[in-house]
Amino acid sequence: MVKMAKTKKKKKEKKTTYKRNEKKRLALIIVLLCCIVISTIIFSISAYYNVKPLAVKEVSMDVTVREGKKVGINADTDALHFGILQPGQKGARGINTTNNMDIPVRVQIYVSGNISEWITLSKNDYVLEPGNGEIVDVHLTVPYSGNDGNYTGTLKAVYTKER
Repeated sequence: MVKMAKTKKKKKEKKTTYKRNEKKRLALIIVLLCCIVISTIIFSISAYYNVKPLAVKEVSMDVTVREGKKVGINADTDALHFGILQPGQKGARGINTTNNMDIPVRVQIYVSGNISEWITLSKNDYVLEPGNGEIVDVHLTVPYSGNDGNYTGTLKAVYTKER
C-alpha cells in the first residue's frame, strides 16, 4: 500500500513537472514569436523610411535686395538668379524636372539658405511617370522688412522610387 502511494505520488509529481515544463515552453515560444514580429516591424519601418534617392539635383539661388528704383534681371541659366529686387517685390523662375528612368519616381523639392523663407513652389512632392517632365515655378517674395544685401540658398530636387 505504501509502495502504491509512493508510485501515485511520483506520477503526480511527473505530471506537475511536465505541466510546468509545457508552460515554460509555451512562454518561450510566445516570447520568440513576439521578438520575430517586433523585428519584422522594425525592419519594415526602417526600409520604408530609409529609401535611398535615385538622383539628387541641386541648383543655387540668389537675389540682391536693394532699396531704390533699380531693378535688375539676370537671365543666366547656371542657377536661379532672381536679380535685384526691392523690398516687397516678387520674382519667379522655373525649373524643369524630368524622369529619364524607366520607372515612376517621386520628386520632392527642398529649399535651404537665408533665401528659403522667401520661396514658394507651385508644386512639390509629386510622381513623374517614365519619360515625363514637370515645370515647377519657383516664386520669391522679398518681405517689406527685407534689408539691403545678397541672399542665397539651394534648391534640391530628390528623386526616389515611387512605392
